[in-house]
Amino acid sequence: MIGVQGPLKNGKIYRVVTSSGSKDFNINKYGKRVARKLAQDYADKWNDAVKTDTAYLINADYTVNEIIDKFIMEFEKLVDLPKPKRVKASLSGYRNLLKRVSDTEYGNKHYTIVMHHCLQIEKELSKTWSTDAVHKTMKALKYAYTTCKKSKIIQDNPMSDYIYDSGATNTDTDEDVIEVVIPTINEFNSILKVASPKWRLFYKLAATTGMRVSELRGLTFSNIDFIDNFILVRQQADQSNKLTTRLKTKRANRDIPLHEDLKNELLNLRSQMDVVPTIGHNSQIKGVKTDLIFPSAANTPHSRQHIWDKFYAYKKAAGVNFKGSIHCLRHYYASSLIDLAKFKGKEVSTIEISTMLGHASYTFTETVYGHLIYPRKDRQKLVRDISSASNFAFSY
Repeated sequence: MIGVQGPLKNGKIYRVVTSSGSKDFNINKYGKRVARKLAQDYADKWNDAVKTDTAYLINADYTVNEIIDKFIMEFEKLVDLPKPKRVKASLSGYRNLLKRVSDTEYGNKHYTIVMHHCLQIEKELSKTWSTDAVHKTMKALKYAYTTCKKSKIIQDNPMSDYIYDSGATNTDTDEDVIEVVIPTINEFNSILKVASPKWRLFYKLAATTGMRVSELRGLTFSNIDFIDNFILVRQQADQSNKLTTRLKTKRANRDIPLHEDLKNELLNLRSQMDVVPTIGHNSQIKGVKTDLIFPSAANTPHSRQHIWDKFYAYKKAAGVNFKGSIHCLRHYYASSLIDLAKFKGKEVSTIEISTMLGHASYTFTETVYGHLIYPRKDRQKLVRDISSASNFAFSY
């Protein structure tokens, strides 16, 4: 049996001697009572590990990156089973989420660093990523640790009690309201300057249509009505990179006005790609279309991660540092429409904005963009109206 020795060194330490060496617990640092308890807990852990033949796990000297690598290996096993327990498409998602952690200063530190440094890791990630992205990343990291604990790669899970504090919950809608990050026109132009022609067009379409990335990945020439100048959103590329007519919401099936300048760019691109023109469009024909506007080298849709990585690289090359992913171009579109309606006197209603964004409900549009729809001066008018109302003119 492994026991606690001490106090030793003139009453300064308790010591636990194991097969892999000794460990001291400083009485001056912890206090005699706490140091004794820590030492006894450590001795008990070793005794249990010896009984179960898992002593080798106690001093597993893994870094955070090594835990991530081992998790990926375990996940691949679950994907490759005759009856897979995990979806293959999720693998690349986890790999890329966890790469964000690997890219921080914590990637090469001992895996137990997360025990007291989760908030610091969150803070480091938030320098580059939105609140929603940080949440997903930390959730993926906790899942990696949980999987490694379950697979007996590590004995303890230092993230077992970790909970991401995302603030108050939204009880009025089932949809997650993500952080709205809107680039300025100067930031967007800086990205366009460094982007290649293909991706420049992709970003301009995103900013002038508000289409989701999945919808742009699946966009075809056949779904553009070049006569009436509308983009008909009828399909998208899913997480598995397959084209599908099943969209995110029922209202996602919509027609979006096509910017005249982009119409000419798209027509030029169509002729360069040798795509056979359709008369108007053929979106009424059932089934997916395959004449992709932005195909990969394999003539398939680009993966979501490839799209995100490209945008991040161009942001870095342009020297812009807003936290938003490419999804922020959808916010840019929404804010521009709201600006037209509220301040430029154009006839664009909030309901039309909700329709063009393909939101599941008008209420959700108000939830996400309410701070733009009802700007500060309107809110202050409400304050003045309430303050001057006779209903609240109390006398006593």
